[in-house]
Amino acid sequence: MSLDSWRQAGQHLEYRGHSVFYREGGAGEALLCIHGFPSASWDWEPMWPRLTSRFRVIAADMLGFGFSDKPTGHDYSILEGVRNAFDEFTETTREKLIELPTTQCMMIKTS
Repeated sequence: MSLDSWRQAGQHLEYRGHSVFYREGGAGEALLCIHGFPSASWDWEPMWPRLTSRFRVIAADMLGFGFSDKPTGHDYSILEGVRNAFDEFTETTREKLIELPTTQCMMIKTS
């Protein structure tokens, strides 16, 4: 899949006044995919077919990365990323998680 196709297959939602890109696919148990620093959800593309054949997968671009907004004045340091990555990812996927028929999900992360 090309990068452009990856983007076209994704969606955007609002996070603290900014547009955040995410991809969703598959069915089954929820699997949240978190990209590394500095990277993007595109990291999951080589594994996407295999992951979505087994799980309901949600992969978002963190604020400042990939196809998400890149606000000026935002602290894009590793420390800031560590502090906010889980909070941002949870808020980004909250709407998707509410739709799940379970209260649990798995998470994986690239480095």
